Amino acid sequence: MLSQIPGDFSLVTVDDNRYMKFVAPNITRISQSIEGMAHTSCTLLNGMIQEGRSNSTSIIRLKSTLIQGDSVAAYHPEPKPDDITVNTQIRLGASD
Repeated sequence: MLSQIPGDFSLVTVDDNRYMKFVAPNITRISQSIEGMAHTSCTLLNGMIQEGRSNSTSIIRLKSTLIQGDSVAAYHPEPKPDDITVNTQIRLGASD
């Protein structure tokens, strides 16, 4: 039995491989800037060399682009039943 995309599961890849546009169904992918990663890596490496550090830990956020294809099914969550219904009476004014 063969699985169907997106019928049985959804598929998303990271990196915009140029061959993904030839795959059926068209795969949804996240494109990352190779130039941006290279520039940031060189800047960090240059800083480490200038400062004489042998290691570095950094959190870097680079812009990514979602390229929508046909490999992701629409998400339709199951409706949840009401867990508990509470009836509350509030009396305003003086109490007898």
